[in-house]
Amino acid sequence: SSHHLIHYQIPAAMLEILPKLTSFELDLSEAVAISFDKQNFSYARAQKWMVEQRPFALQVSILYVVLVFTLKKWMEDREAFKLNGPLKLWNAFIGGVSIFCAVGMTRDFWGTLFNKGVTASVCSSGLDLYMGDTGFYVWIYHMIRIFEFGDTAFIILRKQPLIFLHWYHHALTLFYGWYAYPEMNTHMRMPIYINSVVHGFMYTYYLLRAMKVPVPGIFAQSITAFQIFQFLCIIAALVHTTIATYIMKVPCESSLDVMIFGWVVNGSYLVLFTLFYMNKYNKKEKTEKTKKAE
Repeated sequence: SSHHLIHYQIPAAMLEILPKLTSFELDLSEAVAISFDKQNFSYARAQKWMVEQRPFALQVSILYVVLVFTLKKWMEDREAFKLNGPLKLWNAFIGGVSIFCAVGMTRDFWGTLFNKGVTASVCSSGLDLYMGDTGFYVWIYHMIRIFEFGDTAFIILRKQPLIFLHWYHHALTLFYGWYAYPEMNTHMRMPIYINSVVHGFMYTYYLLRAMKVPVPGIFAQSITAFQIFQFLCIIAALVHTTIATYIMKVPCESSLDVMIFGWVVNGSYLVLFTLFYMNKYNKKEKTEKTKKAE
């Protein structure tokens, strides 16, 4: 292959982004070419694209936040849009791709865990994760992040409540994922796989809601609980990788900047999702109990 794997000097990667922020570049045709050629998927080619797109990932995340508030302001004195048809298609698309990725990565995830053990699954089997068939699904998983910004547009245009957790986690996830991808951190196996599974359930739920299918309330509550469980699993993977790398000195495919980024991102998600859950479901239970008492 004409593409060679890049080895990093950290945190130079972060500094390299800054001067490039003044110009806006996105190599869309290369991304499409990689995404539609599963047979010849090359991680080195995908890695090169991701490194070159790092400034764009930061720009698009900042632009997203600006657009969120601009659109919200614009909608203030306007009627809410219905958008039911587009919403069904949207949820079917994101949910379908998430399930496609989850199914595609299942064999690698459980196979590595059971055959090679926990340390190997977070430390030393990155080639299995990022290359070949599994590598293709991991790439698609990262591509879908850019489409997920559309969720916010639907919320604002339909005048649904927009909470901090929603836009904060959308803005951060794309940049975190795209920043980490080229550095081949094996511990990313946990967040990538479990998040695809969660999103498969979540968008299926949204689709059913948009189709006016009566879904029991416990389903939404379970998805939020599953999201909290997901962050606990990711933090467990980070703990294991941190201990293996810095205490047990096991040679680990991890880079310090991605690890720190992972701790900040997933730690804050765990706190925010837990608060959201307690706020939404514990309050509900209390209100129901009070009503019963009366």
